[in-house]
Amino acid sequence: MEPGENADDYQYIILEASLDAAGTTLTIAEKPGKTCNEVLAKYKLPEEAGHRRVVQKACAARGRFVLHDGKLVRAP
Repeated sequence: MEPGENADDYQYIILEASLDAAGTTLTIAEKPGKTCNEVLAKYKLPEEAGHRRVVQKACAARGRFVLHDGKLVRAP
């Protein structure tokens, strides 16, 4: 990466994690501009299947997680 370039240009998607004030709920969400749907729509060709799988795995991490018995578990 060259000086002055934006690091976000080299990422598939941009996820943002936020923790509530009580420290018991973690939310992982995509940031606007490189959402899962936008990026997945770009990788349609068979030779891009590897890229598509990487994006799908990262997108699967989105959601809300709560602290339960000392572990973070996905909230319904």
